[in-house]
Amino acid sequence: MGNRLTGKDWTIQEVLYISNQMYGTKVDNKMSRKDIDVKGGRITLKTNLTWNPSTKTFEQSGRDVKLVFKIKSDPTSYVKNDTVKTHYFPVTFLIHRWDLGFNSTFRWRTGSNFKWKKNRRKISEGKTPAEKDSIREDNLKTTNLNIRRGIQAQFIFNLMWICKKENCLFGPMTCENRPPSITNPKHLLYLDKHALFCVLHLLPKLFANESVKKFVSNDNL
Repeated sequence: MGNRLTGKDWTIQEVLYISNQMYGTKVDNKMSRKDIDVKGGRITLKTNLTWNPSTKTFEQSGRDVKLVFKIKSDPTSYVKNDTVKTHYFPVTFLIHRWDLGFNSTFRWRTGSNFKWKKNRRKISEGKTPAEKDSIREDNLKTTNLNIRRGIQAQFIFNLMWICKKENCLFGPMTCENRPPSITNPKHLLYLDKHALFCVLHLLPKLFANESVKKFVSNDNL
């Protein structure tokens, strides 16, 4: 997980600000994709966070609060290259100071810890139509497997290396140890659409004291 999270690292608010600035330009707008593709989410794990019935709020009970959300996505804002109708991805947050809310430093990870499985061959390598179809079918199986394992491609190829460099990555680095040159050439640290959904729609319900108990116990997606 890298060095210990401290009060000198990136805050949620800072990374959210960069995200808003970036999505306001010609860069692919994950803010709008979030609203189109993401269908909901729930908490599957919380550590060092306890419910205080007197104040009706959650309070930190350890060094860092760990939250894992399960996000449901039905991608329709782009042309899919898979046949998995509904995508589910874990999104993990490590929050240093719960009482500071969005002003707390944090780490996050979108997707599981599995390594991305590459296609064995390119379709162009097929010498006959039948061979091309066979390669295409194998590649589809690999793509579907990656998704079913909860691997989120955009986070791996656009953001993981940058999160690691900025001490903002939770968990192991499972991408190639080199910066993205095409997908994120300016090496910007920003929230992907699944993390954005958590920050804008789920975390506020936990930081606030309105119906949070009901929210945490809700297992419906």
